[in-house]
Amino acid sequence: MNTTLATFEAASGSSRSVALLRRKCLEEDAEGKQGIGLANEVVSCLQESLSNVSANDESGAKPDTLRVVTMIRKLTDQDITLFEEVSCSENFSSCLDELTVEGRDDDARIQTIVADLQKNMSALESKDRNEPYCEKELQSRLPLSFDLPISEDTIDQDNLNIMVHQVTSEKETDTHDVGNVMWPASVMLARHITENPSIVLDNNDGCLELGAGGGLVGLTAATLLKQSRENDDEEGKTE
Repeated sequence: MNTTLATFEAASGSSRSVALLRRKCLEEDAEGKQGIGLANEVVSCLQESLSNVSANDESGAKPDTLRVVTMIRKLTDQDITLFEEVSCSENFSSCLDELTVEGRDDDARIQTIVADLQKNMSALESKDRNEPYCEKELQSRLPLSFDLPISEDTIDQDNLNIMVHQVTSEKETDTHDVGNVMWPASVMLARHITENPSIVLDNNDGCLELGAGGGLVGLTAATLLKQSRENDDEEGKTE
């Protein structure tokens, strides 16, 4: 479990790392076995920490349990979609209940984290869902990923990768709001900007995007500007 736990902990530092791990956990392994998804792996990790409680441990909890619940809180803080998936995973609620049994002498930090998780679960739109998300649903909830070619004349790096989180709220998607759609025109314009970054980098008047939709074009422009400024700063330090 520790190797997997370390991987989870390493990804909990940013929402992008969590999104990439969500995608990786749904891929097939070297033996062709389909991944079960990050939410299910996280809950399995929690179950393992509870099932391996030592009979001689007077505290009633394996030391790893604190690491696991801390990891879960950090991961789900970074990605609300993952939190929905974790909260609906089989046995997650029962694991939290097991950690809050009256008379259990666990680390107070564990109790605090579990209480926070349960409180946040009650505020989720998916709180009344009684079944885990299937593999097809987990795939459909992944962020959209776009690899956009960059002009080598302007920024020296590989293709630009932009990830856009999809709207998973049933309340929002039921309205069929055009703002929730990733239109092909936005993909084409984002690609045009990365192939011709001077459109953004040489524009001293700034950029204003109207009707941003999924935000791909704006995210692309902002990322190009950020990387260009970082390159300028590095060049300034070396001069």
